[in-house]
Amino acid sequence: MSLATAQSGSVTMPMVSRRTLWWCTGGALVFALLLVIARYGLNPNYYPVTGIEVHGTTRYAERETLERIVSSYASDGFFGVDLQGLRGSIESMPWIQSASLRRLWPGVLVVSLIEHNPQAGWNGNELIGADFSAFTPPQYQLQGEAGTQWKGYFAQLPQLFGPEGRHAALYQLFVAMNQQLAPVGDNIVELVEDARGSVQLKLQSGVDVHLGREQMLARLSQFAKVYTHVVAPDLQNIRRIDMRYPNGFAVDYGLNDAARTQGGN
Repeated sequence: MSLATAQSGSVTMPMVSRRTLWWCTGGALVFALLLVIARYGLNPNYYPVTGIEVHGTTRYAERETLERIVSSYASDGFFGVDLQGLRGSIESMPWIQSASLRRLWPGVLVVSLIEHNPQAGWNGNELIGADFSAFTPPQYQLQGEAGTQWKGYFAQLPQLFGPEGRHAALYQLFVAMNQQLAPVGDNIVELVEDARGSVQLKLQSGVDVHLGREQMLARLSQFAKVYTHVVAPDLQNIRRIDMRYPNGFAVDYGLNDAARTQGGN
């Protein structure tokens, strides 16, 4: 009876390079560090927001509303606070033009604000800011004496009226026209553009100026040139001046119910 002899072979294991070992070890350490940060760094009990700094002047925005919004996000902790979400919530406030946020170690949240600077009224229920944006101030929603006082306050601004979406263009036009009238000292208090694009001004003196829809700046320049000799002497009697004539203009003297045509042929 013969016995079969079994031979066992040897297995060669591939050698792991030192670089691969370092990468694996480093990756494990980074992963462990991330776990520690996730457990402790994002836990508001370990790294809470200990202070809030608000930079920027707020004349109109409701400070209590702002503080309530910031506090609601700050409860997530110094590292956990959603800065982008907080920024969006702050900028959704009616009076806030823009906001920026940053963390200041070890626990302070810094909020920098730029508030709308109202330059003119728009269609009686909105305001136009220095950045040409139109917005509705919450003060317009107030009832009683407070609402009346705020409306009266903003009514002192120049008032612009026109088709929806035209606020930026008309504000730019208003600025250019007011600069043309600066030498005569009679500022624009109201600018109206109708659906056809025709523009009419009301000046601080009470005089209405019709400019039409073409060559408005050129017509206003002509008005400024004759203001001292034609308008200023009869300022109390003039009701309206029509600058739409190709070679001159018409003056309506309201009390006398008479109109005289001025200018060349």
